[in-house]
Amino acid sequence: MNFRQLETFYWATKLGSFTAAASQLNATQSTISMRIQELESEFGVSLFDRSKRKAKVTREGQTLIPYVEKLLRISSDMLKIISTPEATEGNIRIGVVEIISLTWLSKLMRTLHDRYPKIVFELDEALTEDLVESFNHGTLDLILVPGRISGKNLSLQSLGLVDFQWMGSPKLCDQKKIVTPVELQKWPIIALSEQSFHFTRIKNWFSSGQGTYRQEYTCKTVGVAHRLAKDGLGVALLPVQQYTVDLNSGNLCLIKTKPPMTPVEFFAISQERPISSVIQDVSEIAKEISDFQKNTNFVSY
Repeated sequence: MNFRQLETFYWATKLGSFTAAASQLNATQSTISMRIQELESEFGVSLFDRSKRKAKVTREGQTLIPYVEKLLRISSDMLKIISTPEATEGNIRIGVVEIISLTWLSKLMRTLHDRYPKIVFELDEALTEDLVESFNHGTLDLILVPGRISGKNLSLQSLGLVDFQWMGSPKLCDQKKIVTPVELQKWPIIALSEQSFHFTRIKNWFSSGQGTYRQEYTCKTVGVAHRLAKDGLGVALLPVQQYTVDLNSGNLCLIKTKPPMTPVEFFAISQERPISSVIQDVSEIAKEISDFQKNTNFVSY
């Protein structure tokens, strides 16, 4: 057996198909099948049950998985200790939410490319729930998202806090008045879809003040919500840091609420013991690059 065969076996089990493994390893599906067959011939057992449409890992294959994971981690650790970052190769799949794309993602990718020029960093921008689902299915190595997620053996690196506040057009809102959820619900609510981290958060905020969360407009991006709010179609929960220019110029006004909206903490989330040690480095670099508020004594606008 050789390293390529074991690596192929790992990704086929991790991603659930030979096709996905081929994409991860930049190989053809026939190459993946050949490597698996060679490995099965070496062991003298079937590692996948091919009697159905989707290849399923056999009992012998399940037994092999932890040993292969251990070997891959040892290989990654050896490379980290002996080789330089410039010589490290591979693919790292990162999931990010929109606000990071709009702020410091470019700086992060530039830094990662300079440090690891031979690594291919694949980016997936989506709403939080979709990214968490992809991470849980093994199709993402690292996600940069708001809030903590449940699960065992996870590594969470804080990226800082972001102040999200209700905003709207000055033509629609009275920025001097402090409004309750009941009062805010009288305005059209511009909201992100249910896959957004903020959906449940906003719903709970309205409930806490005996209000009802009835979104009149639903969109998938903060950018669209911002545009609709700026044009006077309703109010939206937006990141203050990102739209300071609009607030200062009078294109948007910040709505003071009771209870106030608390800041949101963002995290870099990966497996506690990832196969590639580079993933841990990416989390650390993301923490350093992030321009989100790091002060624990956070003061909301």
